[in-house]
Amino acid sequence: VGMHSPMETLEKLLLLDSVDDVQVVGICGMGGIGKTTLATALYDRNSHQFDACCFIDDVSKICGRYGPIGAQKQILH
Repeated sequence: VGMHSPMETLEKLLLLDSVDDVQVVGICGMGGIGKTTLATALYDRNSHQFDACCFIDDVSKICGRYGPIGAQKQILH
């Protein structure tokens, strides 16, 4: 509910029509306001446009457990 406007805003910022560009999104804010929900919806809606893509919903958790190399390995996998 209410995801349409934030999705449009993020898609404009991503310049999804650009060719041969790497796109990275970081969403930050207070807990419980729908950051992960918004990021998941954005990923699901647009990931098919890319040859390769990766979604990590909690980078701090991955880095805390496996270090930054662990996060890099997940992205490359």
